[in-house]
Amino acid sequence: MPLMEHYVSGVASFAYASCCHYAWQTTTETSDCSDFYLVISMSIAQCVHSAGLPDMISWDSLSGIDARPIDVMATNTPTEKRARSVCILEFSRTPAILMESLLSKYRKDSINPLWKFRGSESSEDQRVHECGAMIFVDSDIFQAVHDYVSQGDDFRSRHVFALSEYVYLIKNIVFADVPAKEKTYEKQKNRMFISFS
Repeated sequence: MPLMEHYVSGVASFAYASCCHYAWQTTTETSDCSDFYLVISMSIAQCVHSAGLPDMISWDSLSGIDARPIDVMATNTPTEKRARSVCILEFSRTPAILMESLLSKYRKDSINPLWKFRGSESSEDQRVHECGAMIFVDSDIFQAVHDYVSQGDDFRSRHVFALSEYVYLIKNIVFADVPAKEKTYEKQKNRMFISFS
């Protein structure tokens, strides 16, 4: 096997093992394992980019599983005509720390990835709808999602609307920042997906 293939195979094995460990920790805190493979695929994609490896590596042949990070790789294709999948999450409780953690500009020593959806810092935070629900989507579909939330009668501060590829990040923030005593978890059975274009 050529040296490059040995290197790629080693990186893949390490990345897969690390991602499985991370995914298990992230998705089992609330006995919710349905996100396990989503977290694995998203985490592997991050390892690929961090290692500077080509996006089109065949992870199926290297790791032996069908964990190709489809959502992340789709960003390499034109998005102007592609429908965007938005996930509706509902949490059990809404302690102040939940909103503070998701809306904050910084997480430890880095920028919170969800900050990019804020809009202008000189104006009111557009991520918080009048009903209290939080919205984390790109500007091209923001108005459509905002209107959808406005038309609903049951959306409250316990709801989060986010691009599907950010679901694992949101759940990880909640897991890491919201104390267990707050008993705040996603109501998995109420999760929904809506397409916007």
